[in-house]
Amino acid sequence: MEFRKNASIQPSGISKRHLECTTLATADDRQSYPIVTYRKFLDWSEKTLQRAIGKSLQTSIRNSRNIRLVEKQSEECLRRK
Repeated sequence: MEFRKNASIQPSGISKRHLECTTLATADDRQSYPIVTYRKFLDWSEKTLQRAIGKSLQTSIRNSRNIRLVEKQSEECLRRK
């Protein structure tokens, strides 16, 4: 799933458990970064996002303007929920 920053998202067919077990990655960088929850991320301002994730990722986000959510391949995470 790809979307532009600040876009309105309706993630149909994705359960809350999956959203909580999701990692954030930039479209141009395949490395994933853990994020708290999908819903909380959408509410964060750019300044909060910068503090939470770090300056280098924020720069990458600003450059690409695209963020995609990458589901973790961790069954343990889904089982814990």
